[in-house]
Amino acid sequence: MSENAIIANPFKLISTRAVEVILKSKDSPFNNDYILDFNHKIFKLENPQNEIEKRIFVVEFDARIHNTPQSLLLSTKFHVIFQSELPVTDEYLDSPGIRINSPAIAFPFLRSFITTVSANAGYPPIILPSINFVRLSSKEIEQKSS
Repeated sequence: MSENAIIANPFKLISTRAVEVILKSKDSPFNNDYILDFNHKIFKLENPQNEIEKRIFVVEFDARIHNTPQSLLLSTKFHVIFQSELPVTDEYLDSPGIRINSPAIAFPFLRSFITTVSANAGYPPIILPSINFVRLSSKEIEQKSS
């Protein structure tokens, strides 16, 4: 699918949702050096029930943030829901415009959520680093081909 097909089927962000959140803390010295384990996937709804649901796709982030020596663990599964103008196909989801742009649009919402949860839980705010989704996508393509 060409980039022109993506332009012909634009998408918009509909909502965000924390599907799972785990926060664990130990009584040990607090360390502000965090380690981020992170991945994401993009999928369309299984068994859509109507025409609107056929146009929905989701960027799902799985993030696990912990410090050393693991006195704090914050783990979340976070969904960012998009709607396209036309029905979503597997080919559409695998196109560079969706594979790169939708997680790049979605990531700041995860980043803000993590910062807010950590700060509101009484810890120094955890601010995730920026992610280069162009580079990340290139690495994923290289791994699939090898």
